Amino acid sequence: MNDSAKYIIQFVIILLSGGLLLKIFTVQVISDDFSKGGSRKEVEYPYRGTITDRHGELIVYNSPVYELMVIYKEARIEDTTRFCALFDIEREQLEQALKKARRNRLLPTLVREKIYNREFARFQAHLVDFPGFYVQARTVREYSGPQLANALGYIGEISKKQLEKDTVDYYQSGDFIGITGLESSYEEYLRGKRGLKVKVVNANQVVQGSYQEGKLDIPATPGTNLVSTIDLDLQRYAEYLLENKTGSIIALEPATGEVLTMASGPSYDPNLLTGRHFSQNYAQLRVDTLKPLFNRPIMADVYPPGSIFKPATET
Repeated sequence: MNDSAKYIIQFVIILLSGGLLLKIFTVQVISDDFSKGGSRKEVEYPYRGTITDRHGELIVYNSPVYELMVIYKEARIEDTTRFCALFDIEREQLEQALKKARRNRLLPTLVREKIYNREFARFQAHLVDFPGFYVQARTVREYSGPQLANALGYIGEISKKQLEKDTVDYYQSGDFIGITGLESSYEEYLRGKRGLKVKVVNANQVVQGSYQEGKLDIPATPGTNLVSTIDLDLQRYAEYLLENKTGSIIALEPATGEVLTMASGPSYDPNLLTGRHFSQNYAQLRVDTLKPLFNRPIMADVYPPGSIFKPATET
């Protein structure tokens, strides 16, 4: 074989190899066909730490919920009316979510939040009819009773201003953060640390299992459980005394200074500021003329002390 023939064969091999590489690049990076299957990264949100009273009685805990997410590039809705009825969502809300998702075509975008188990079970089998849509597990706060709302505070979606102040880059848009009370003061301990799961999905984006047997998964770290100094029985009694009254009651353990009771009146049921109707309930509480959101024990002007020396002078 002469040199010219050898060079021609080498050129043909290089040309074919280049074409093969270009095809692989097109299929894996550019082609829409490949994006309809493969793997998908999902955030694993940690369980937020619980809160108990000094005797171990549960005050705040977590309940599992789901969020409906969409990846715009993969999204397909053939019947919008059916979609809205199935997922109990207004058409306007869906359009707003898709408009937001369009700006980040490859990233997951929230469509509907706080879907409880029973509702999820109702539409779970129909998710396959809507490529690009999937559910993601999360938790919401639940409360054992209507007590201690002002001292506990509440959590809410992180604001743009709070994201800008996050110097350690822990939070992402859509995360929840303690806004007031103990939820805010102990946020760093209660929040835990998010994880990551990589899952195999088919052409309809239905999860088929873990990617590479979970080798790339990062488990979430639960938040630290908080044991407060509150005596819940005493707290209930204090709030009973404040019914239909305006004021506050604080009881301390004299030997240690521990807060046994911190009651504010009027107050509200903390379960109103969790779940799907958070925004609606918060708006109503905020305009209430009785100011139930106002934490009087620590935010009100100085109250005149009661007659604390009477027992001594009357004996």
